[in-house]
Amino acid sequence: MKKILLFVLAFVVLIQLIRPNKNQEVVDAKKQIGAVIEVPADVQAILKRSCNDCHSNQTNYLWYHEIAPMSWMVARHIKEGKEHVNFDEFASYNQRQRAHILEETAEVIQHGEMPLKGYVVFHPETALSKSDIEKIKSWASTAGTKTVVAKNTYPATQEDCDKEGKMPEEGCEKKGKSCCKSGF
Repeated sequence: MKKILLFVLAFVVLIQLIRPNKNQEVVDAKKQIGAVIEVPADVQAILKRSCNDCHSNQTNYLWYHEIAPMSWMVARHIKEGKEHVNFDEFASYNQRQRAHILEETAEVIQHGEMPLKGYVVFHPETALSKSDIEKIKSWASTAGTKTVVAKNTYPATQEDCDKEGKMPEEGCEKKGKSCCKSGF
């Protein structure tokens, strides 16, 4: 029994040497969401409190986030969260992506999918009240319509099409279809 305990202890100590990278990048204010979309102070406070740990470049780590395997799980959640949206890189998204992200934000908040239940258990201050949910939904739907002049009715830009590996189709108005064509 003593050998098993020593083995387990040694294992726990050794896995601490496998450290994921921290999400502590330099933030460029020109790339943040507030640089391209108006974000009211109350909404910004909600996003900072309940979203930014996984959806920005500045995670607020707590002591237990340093301990493997919790550190691995936290790193994975952050990576997945930033794949969906990174509010510190929002200006790098094209108009369609921004509108889609805002639409999805309102939807996942409304359905209680975000913040993740497991996250709220360890961070109860991140739970969203009904008022928080309404503020985010209202802001996201309003900001989303301002982001794209009449959603999906603007001509495709070279930037939009570059991301799809295509080129803009002349004279095409979006109207729910792609205005990017193959054939560089």
